Amino acid sequence: PVLIEKHKRILEVLGYRYGQDDFFAFIELGSLGHWGEWHVDQSTGIRPLPEEAILDLYVQHYLDSFPNSLLLMRRPFGVAANEKLGIYNDMTGDPEATLTWLDWIENGGEYDQTDGLSLLEPMPNGWVHGPIGGEQTHTLQNSFVYGTNLDTTIDLVRRSHTTFIGPGGPYDEEFGGVLQSGIDAVLENVGYKLFFAKAEMPFAIVAPVSGPIRVDLVLGNAGVAPMYFNWPAKLFLFDEAGKIISERTVRIDLREILPDQLIQATALLQVEDLDPGVYSIGFGIIDPLTNQPAIRFANPNNRTDLIFEIGSFHVVEENSPAIPVQSLE
Repeated sequence: PVLIEKHKRILEVLGYRYGQDDFFAFIELGSLGHWGEWHVDQSTGIRPLPEEAILDLYVQHYLDSFPNSLLLMRRPFGVAANEKLGIYNDMTGDPEATLTWLDWIENGGEYDQTDGLSLLEPMPNGWVHGPIGGEQTHTLQNSFVYGTNLDTTIDLVRRSHTTFIGPGGPYDEEFGGVLQSGIDAVLENVGYKLFFAKAEMPFAIVAPVSGPIRVDLVLGNAGVAPMYFNWPAKLFLFDEAGKIISERTVRIDLREILPDQLIQATALLQVEDLDPGVYSIGFGIIDPLTNQPAIRFANPNNRTDLIFEIGSFHVVEENSPAIPVQSLE
């Protein structure tokens, strides 16, 4: 009880200092077991982890102290399923260990390293709500993980719906070296990859403009995981010089853009009192900590400021031809 109370106090202090904003996105739960990884080598005479009800107390300390962070556990314990936590695999790249870990997630099972049998809960779709992470295995050489066995590594990363690999990784490899192409190939299969599938907006409007224009968007995700934070999204109106004239928030929940699915969003952009000329519309996802666009889309883009240029429209004089609607795919 004394240790548990001290652990609670430590987490309260850490949370007060570091848990008040979104700076820490993911936290892998430690505190228990070898290296804080929730397992022990009982064959050496070390006593087992506490019973499951006690384990849950430690998890609750993290939940209370870091409400803005997403938490990950080493295994799919019941509390992970109930709280929709993420899971981490510290043997990423190791086929045998990762397949065992994937089996826990798919089918659950029994965990015998606690004082009394604990159950691992099936969480086959847990990645939809909680991130999958973990560090690269230390048991295999980088030349095997990113070279000889590259195809298997990519397959395991995709099957795991991995969002990040770390803290252990190929950091001692020279950038641009012989394994760079393999490392890049793995990174191509990690996390989200948002893209625009379609956009519709007027091609021309007649001056004087008296109301907003409608912009219809369809976004997709070519990655293996969603973005787990619903950062605000905005439409931007630019003049011919590329200067921002106005902006408007778009109602869209980025967490709902799952891999291989499309999601629609519609916004009305105020364009009253625009002079005749050519104007463009951009879309950006805003990091709340910096209040700046922070997500690069998979589509080719004419801008370098992480605002995706959807398209342009003309404000024309009266007596112009009929106004078409342009569809950008």
